[in-house]
Amino acid sequence: MRTKNIAMILTMALTAGLCQTAAPSQAATPKLSAKKLTMKVGKTAALKVKKTSKKAKWSIVSGKKNIRLTAKKKTSVKVKAVKVGKAKISCKIGKKKLVCKVTVYGPIPPCVVLTQSPIVTASAAPTQSTAVTASATPTATVAPTSTPTQTPIVTPNYEIKTINTPGPVADYDCLQVEPAGYKSYFNGDEGVIGAPWCKEIKFFGTDIWRNEIEQIIISDSNKVPKEALGQFDLSEKQNGSVMAWYTDKDNDGKYEMTIGQNGGVVANVNSSYLFSSIKNEEENEPFLVGIENLDTSHVESMRAMFYFSKDGTKEFDLGDQFDTSNVKDISNMFIEMGEGTLKKIRLGAKFDVSKVEKQSGAFEYTGKPYELYCYVKDDATRQWFIEHAEDMCWYIGFYTSWDYKPGYNDYIVNEQSMGLAGMPIRTHEPTDNRIMAEPAKYTELPSKDENGYPISYVTDAKRYYFFGTEIKRDDIEELTIETSCKVPEEVLGQFDLSEKQNGSVMAWYTDKDKDGLYEMTIGQEGGVVANPNCCYLFCDLSQINGMGNLYTSGVTDMSYMFLDYGANGKNNALDLEDNFDTSNVKRMDGMFAHLGAYSEYYSLRLGKAFTFKGLEKVPLLIYYNTPMDLRGTVYVSSDEVRDYITKTIEGQSLVMYYEVVQEVRMF
Repeated sequence: MRTKNIAMILTMALTAGLCQTAAPSQAATPKLSAKKLTMKVGKTAALKVKKTSKKAKWSIVSGKKNIRLTAKKKTSVKVKAVKVGKAKISCKIGKKKLVCKVTVYGPIPPCVVLTQSPIVTASAAPTQSTAVTASATPTATVAPTSTPTQTPIVTPNYEIKTINTPGPVADYDCLQVEPAGYKSYFNGDEGVIGAPWCKEIKFFGTDIWRNEIEQIIISDSNKVPKEALGQFDLSEKQNGSVMAWYTDKDNDGKYEMTIGQNGGVVANVNSSYLFSSIKNEEENEPFLVGIENLDTSHVESMRAMFYFSKDGTKEFDLGDQFDTSNVKDISNMFIEMGEGTLKKIRLGAKFDVSKVEKQSGAFEYTGKPYELYCYVKDDATRQWFIEHAEDMCWYIGFYTSWDYKPGYNDYIVNEQSMGLAGMPIRTHEPTDNRIMAEPAKYTELPSKDENGYPISYVTDAKRYYFFGTEIKRDDIEELTIETSCKVPEEVLGQFDLSEKQNGSVMAWYTDKDKDGLYEMTIGQEGGVVANPNCCYLFCDLSQINGMGNLYTSGVTDMSYMFLDYGANGKNNALDLEDNFDTSNVKRMDGMFAHLGAYSEYYSLRLGKAFTFKGLEKVPLLIYYNTPMDLRGTVYVSSDEVRDYITKTIEGQSLVMYYEVVQEVRMF
């Protein structure tokens, strides 16, 4: 009986405890980290929602021109104070709505106006016409019901100056010249790195500043939708042929600006500053959309066209309709674009430099060293870029050295030979023809010396033969991968290495320098397609040429592929180049085992297409049989590859004696 009573008491106590524990959870309601924010113009504050795991929906319900919402996340957002005034932020979590009131105070610091403003003249002789006509002033088609129209605050100290000067009116309908009216002021919190100057540019002389726009959309229609907050006539003739309108679809206080003309927008002869100073802080959202709807065939000046624009995409593609055949001025065209975050700029099939006369500073401050690639349409364009690279400030600025280095030219790429991801254009795939698997025929090295003592080898204790032939791999001083299977007449011997034995993949060798070591070539029309089993393919070799002609996208096993590579001490570097695709590889056991074993220093570059995403087993990539004095560097193209190598096995690196660093090209 006593036992039962004790059991009942314990049961009741536990039940009560559970109820007390559960009560707060049931009563918990989402709350904002602040119900009120008081902020100074230009400052940023974080706003969070507490006591919930649900996704919050953030929006500005009033005062949209006074604040901006950026970096929206599941339970937080950043609020930036833009203009003096008040605003309200709504946070919806399911059916519950939370509100934060924001007060923005303090005028922007007094203006310090530059004594001289730069002038850009149109290619044709400029006439003293009015920069912006009255019709360019915004006229709202659908006035916001909850928020009155506001005019941006401009203090008396600001003097609006004009950079760009319109020229004669064209005889065809086109977009007007962007006069780039701007104000300059001193601000210690913002501006160009190293100089606290701010320059804000108006959008075609309207009351909207470009830093209030997060995206420009080029449309092939000039029909203004009903939901537009305002519209402007941006046609040069002021006949309504080119219209612009803006929206704020995500309620973040920044506008989506559309420029439209039936059939596509015809750009002005002077298109300087056209897409300048647009910054989109939304993740993976471009600042420019629909560039294929822009006709640039008449343009002569693209000066500062993308000046200071930025988004989070890290890649910028002008497409294949961006015609520069008449362009004479590209100076400062991409200056400070991306603010050092860009990895790739593709100029496209119609980016013609044949008439360019001015190009100074075209890429100044644009990219970080050894990270930004510029893709051009052909070798002639690439040679022009290399010739003018120093004048264009390619890789020059505060993100890198202030001195031009010839090595920077490696990052100007002819896309006829390299695809957009650094991959070669594949001329013959899909195909069933490919190289056979390496049978890895070998002979054992002695295990004991002449006195009977055991021999310890730094490398593998085997010596391998080339595809089952009588040629030892360490008798090959150089292997070349070729895009033709035609065997030349002067060869010493040849083999059919095709998997189907149909002659589609051939190998041949020579000894041009008569040193008893062979120059071996493997060739297939369009490039050699690797076998899914690439084990031991390049083992015991020391030099490979034409790695870009090997297609590895179908390979699943690369175990011991480069076993003992460079172990003869004759070479101290291996570059897999940027088309070495490992996306389907499942195993890489000992892929670079004993790499450069007899070198004091060795470098390995994995390239842009190298990934571990398909692996089924964590491999030890580089290791040695005995302790080594060797030191080396593995160059990788991404944080993901670097982190996989250095952190996979509880912090143990997968490459012994090697430091792993992000791409700094050494080849």
